[in-house]
Amino acid sequence: MNLDKFFSRSGEYASYQMFSFEHAILVLFSAVVVFFLFYKSKNCIEKDNVTAVIKRCTIIMWCMEIVKIVFNISNGNVENINTYVPLYYCSIPLYCGLGSAYTKGKFKHLCDVFLIVGGITGGIAYIIFPTTTAGGYPTIHMITMQSFIHHSIMVYLSFLLIKTNYVELNMRDIKYYSIVVITASIIALVVNSVFSSNLMFVSDYFSGTATEILYRLCPEMYSVMITLIQAFPPYFIVYGCVKIYNAHKKELVKES
Repeated sequence: MNLDKFFSRSGEYASYQMFSFEHAILVLFSAVVVFFLFYKSKNCIEKDNVTAVIKRCTIIMWCMEIVKIVFNISNGNVENINTYVPLYYCSIPLYCGLGSAYTKGKFKHLCDVFLIVGGITGGIAYIIFPTTTAGGYPTIHMITMQSFIHHSIMVYLSFLLIKTNYVELNMRDIKYYSIVVITASIIALVVNSVFSSNLMFVSDYFSGTATEILYRLCPEMYSVMITLIQAFPPYFIVYGCVKIYNAHKKELVKES
């Protein structure tokens, strides 16, 4: 392995492109990570066991995140906090993982709900559309690997919580999910106003993504629209899929 290339700055070496052969390899890599983690936790049924898995996964994600932060700061990106402050939709599992593993009651439930909904929507969306690494870093690069492993763990935890019925989603839980997203968006707006950043993508669009289309439609209402889009539709999508999965599981039990 070329360590200089593995730890190179953005644009220093030829990068992989979205929907390229290299991207397909990374998608396959993510699938292998998810299936491997499922295999390792195939006997994980009890709630305490699932909680232990959440703890381990959260620690791993935080360790990788700290490495990424140190890497970006050491490469002279101190002024550009977009590159190292963990305040994006897919950064929220870092905090919700801690809340799920180490708290109880309604706050734990709030965190569990986001791990399920955010894990599926954010994790899968990034693996298909890796906008922050495609076009910037090589396939075999520390940032690329960190990003795909992080999002693979998000997907894994979400599926694990659904499979083990760790949390049974209901329509009332949308308030917990939306509270997390709206709170993160408000914090991001405040930070963005101070540092001219674009955390959570709530202050400006990200070029080449659907956020650009949304911004072009109505720049004045962009922050409100992107917040509401992140805060509500993902829940309905995941909730519907979980209901279908649980109904199918019940049918299989009846047939057996």
